[in-house]
Amino acid sequence: MWLFTKHGFYSVVKHESKELFMVRARCRGHLEKLIDVCSLSENVVETPDNDYRFRITVGAAALSLIVEDLAMEIDYPNFKDACKKDVAYHSALHTVWNAMWVYEKKINGS
Repeated sequence: MWLFTKHGFYSVVKHESKELFMVRARCRGHLEKLIDVCSLSENVVETPDNDYRFRITVGAAALSLIVEDLAMEIDYPNFKDACKKDVAYHSALHTVWNAMWVYEKKINGS
C-alpha cells in the first residue's frame, strides 16, 4: 500500500516474518516525521542497496494506529497545496496526480 501524506510518501508491505509490516520511504526525513507525528519508538534502518532505502518495522496494531493518526490529521481542502513546503515532494505529487489523471482518461474513454 502506498500512503501519500503531508509528511511524506510511504510504501507499506508485509515483512518476511508475516506478523510484521515494513513502512518504507525514499527519504529518511519522511520516516522521521512519521515517527514523531505517530509517537513511535522505532528507529529508521537504512538499507542503501534496496529499493526504498529507509524503513521501520511495526506490528499490525501499530500500523493501524499509524493509518488512523494520519487520517485524523487531515486538515486541508487540497492535498497537494498542503505539501508545498517541500518543493521536490510537491513536484513529485503533481507527477503522480498527472499519471493518475491520464489513467482516468484511458479507462473512462475520455
